[in-house]
Amino acid sequence: IGMIKVGRWIKRILLFVLALAVATVTYLAFSIYQFSERSQHVKADVAIVLGASVIRNKPSPVYLARIKQAVDLLKTQQVKALIFTGGVGAGEAVAESEVGRLTAMTMGVPYTNIQFESQSHTTLENLLQAYQLMKQHHYRSALIVSDPLHMKRAMAIAHTIGIPAFSSPSKYTQFKSTKVKARMLAREVYYYLGYLYNAYFRPVKFHISKVDVKADH
Repeated sequence: IGMIKVGRWIKRILLFVLALAVATVTYLAFSIYQFSERSQHVKADVAIVLGASVIRNKPSPVYLARIKQAVDLLKTQQVKALIFTGGVGAGEAVAESEVGRLTAMTMGVPYTNIQFESQSHTTLENLLQAYQLMKQHHYRSALIVSDPLHMKRAMAIAHTIGIPAFSSPSKYTQFKSTKVKARMLAREVYYYLGYLYNAYFRPVKFHISKVDVKADH
């Protein structure tokens, strides 16, 4: 009888843990989706464009959507300059930031209004590198530019690092169909949980002094 009771309690605990996990993931997915619709129409010193893949030395449709958003911010005088981030990805020959910089220039952005770095490969590294550039050029605030469903995690990382940041999701995003959004949302839930783990148990990852930051311009 005693073993039966223990077995029942173990089953109840496991069911409770499972229910808690499902509730947590559901809540997180909802909050990520809700945050994706939040665009803060404020002025800042600079727009930080998070890197994305390039195809044959040209921005992918996803990356181009981010570049267009950043150029709009500059042309409407919401920001004074742009920071492009992203190094050379797998199978790529040119750094994402370099492609972003050149594409923005073809859209009429003067090279003097652009800073970029080519060392980063993750959202965290993008923002650490960008923050160092902000410090070097005395930028005090930033609008973070990425795809809508990426914004909650990007903003959380920016604030953890210490960047005075605001959200500017790209209105040109390529993630439009329900199927694509669902896949992107699942991905973001996974990576946001990873961010939470690192923020609480490995906070040193968010210290700018721990990263070798090199400006390319």
